[in-house]
Amino acid sequence: MLKSLLLRSLAGSFVLLAIGSFPAYSQTISSISPSFLAQAASSSAVTPEELQKFAEAFKEFRVIEMDAEQKMAQAVQAEGLTPERFVEIGQSQQGEAPASAAQVSAEEQQKFDKALVKVREILQNTEDRKYQAVQSQGLEIERFKEIIAAVQENPQLKQQVQQMLQN
Repeated sequence: MLKSLLLRSLAGSFVLLAIGSFPAYSQTISSISPSFLAQAASSSAVTPEELQKFAEAFKEFRVIEMDAEQKMAQAVQAEGLTPERFVEIGQSQQGEAPASAAQVSAEEQQKFDKALVKVREILQNTEDRKYQAVQSQGLEIERFKEIIAAVQENPQLKQQVQQMLQN
């Protein structure tokens, strides 16, 4: 699962988490089940104070994501691979790449394996930092997930969050 998360996060030049598509990247967020989202969205109103805390945590997420993106690219490049080639190799191992990308030399595989270890460490650190960002705003992870669900389900809340992120 971590490997597929990594590959998704690296694809497309290390895609950043965006308000229009969250929870696209975060392990913490991506583990939310559709039934939980539906239940959470319908069972809890979000106060203006909570929405502001959510937006502040989300701003921190973006900074954390950009930092992780740079570190992952550097880790991959330090092993002698481009981020694009790293993704190709990973996809080929999961059977998701075109046959032309499946040609992986032993040397490339070794580089990939070393880079993957480093990238996994970066991802774990990133998740820890995201967790801390949520808690630093005075929110519990479960409440944060509930607010995500509410924002996804309610266009007005989503617009409010987008405005808060622009300020």
